[in-house]
Amino acid sequence: MTGPPEAMARGPDEIAAITKDLRRRFPGVFLWYGVHTSHWWAAVFWGRSGRLVEATTPEGLAWELGKIFRCSPDR
Repeated sequence: MTGPPEAMARGPDEIAAITKDLRRRFPGVFLWYGVHTSHWWAAVFWGRSGRLVEATTPEGLAWELGKIFRCSPDR
């Protein structure tokens, strides 16, 4: 499985900068870029529940996390 061409063109410095920005925007969320999947990932926990979120772009991941946080009763 590979990601879109624009994701594969990102270098380690750009991935690190994007990850840092996402962590700033979504504190407390575990975020990472999957080098084998070329996808962006987040593990969101609240109470005793949690959810694994996957997106092909960092913008898509931010969109999905935004939807979760707007709907989460604890956030």
